[in-house]
Amino acid sequence: MLKKVITSAMIAGMIGSALAFPGFANDEPVLPITVTGIEQEETDMLPVRQIAEHFGYAVGWQAEGSIVSLTKGAQYITFAAGQDAYTFAKTAPESLGAPSVIVKDTTHVPVLFFTKLLGLNCHEVAENEYKVVLPSRAEITEIQEDGRLLIQDEFLGEVVVAITEETKLVANGEAISADVLAQGQAIMIEYGDAMAQSLPPQGTAVQITVLNLPVEEETEESVMEEGIAFAGTIQAVEEGMVTIVSDETGEEVCLMISEETQITKGLDRRIYKIDDLAEGMRISGLHSEAITMSLPPQTLALTINIEPEEGITEAVKVPFSGVIEEIPQEGRVLISTETDQILLMVSEETVIKSGNDKRIYGFDDLTVGTKISGFHAEAMTMSLPPQTLALEIDIQKAE
Repeated sequence: MLKKVITSAMIAGMIGSALAFPGFANDEPVLPITVTGIEQEETDMLPVRQIAEHFGYAVGWQAEGSIVSLTKGAQYITFAAGQDAYTFAKTAPESLGAPSVIVKDTTHVPVLFFTKLLGLNCHEVAENEYKVVLPSRAEITEIQEDGRLLIQDEFLGEVVVAITEETKLVANGEAISADVLAQGQAIMIEYGDAMAQSLPPQGTAVQITVLNLPVEEETEESVMEEGIAFAGTIQAVEEGMVTIVSDETGEEVCLMISEETQITKGLDRRIYKIDDLAEGMRISGLHSEAITMSLPPQTLALTINIEPEEGITEAVKVPFSGVIEEIPQEGRVLISTETDQILLMVSEETVIKSGNDKRIYGFDDLTVGTKISGFHAEAMTMSLPPQTLALEIDIQKAE
């Protein structure tokens, strides 16, 4: 990936007159909104319905349990009034540092709710008064010698953007320096209030959020330490990225492919690359635990295994046998085999059985001390212990 150091630069020599420039979402403009909030336990809280509906969310209310829901396309967020537990899609409830509160029949939530879960930018313009902006999605296509970015905005097309000392740069919820920016990165960008009517148009960046920050500074071992199992069908293949429809959720996920991503096909010893991936293929593997809240979400692929055309066969299954030593969390089982330890990731597709017993077994039937055997995927992390996806688990009954 091409990298160049970016120095702070002001726009110079703009062509044409400037015009007011609103934020954009998908294919239509969405103007910012200014709202007044309240302070609750040293945390600023903003009205959820007023902001969410402005940006196209349908807001629902369930009296029983005081449940608030936000729906927009594939996005679905829920929380209960008075609780610091916010659920995005099917993920576990997440704490945002403060419970939602109801003041004068209006539900308020922390500012972090809008920035982290909805992907909005919130700027405090006065005490308890915020300007809320929906940034545009774009990709950095070039870093120019004068430090400006040439980006491809999904609505505006090609745009030249200058970074100033006031530009806020963010990735994974933390501030980053300009020299981290690189060609090919997917970003969310909030433009300044004016843009020159040149070709291409030119403007300044108020805030840039990088969605796929490179991880080359990490060692291969650290990248492979953790992983979440996935399986799905490829919908699209782009430069450095594939989009799949997840078997588990039925929703799209963008998998970024780096030089460290291991791409295999069953027991085939050939070295596979992204060029070998094609629309319609079924793949499985492991992706990073770090995942963006964008739509679709984006994450780094650690391993990818291409399923043979006839599907998963005995040839791509690796047999195992061992005793369950620990169940560190839901969906993960640590076993000891005759030679080493393996952390098995158990998904909804994992077949769990016990001999010829016709009973339907589940993850809760796995207990510490139980002897199990079965098959796991060939793809394994390089961590200690190695991690892999359990394809089939056979619970051995005590004699």
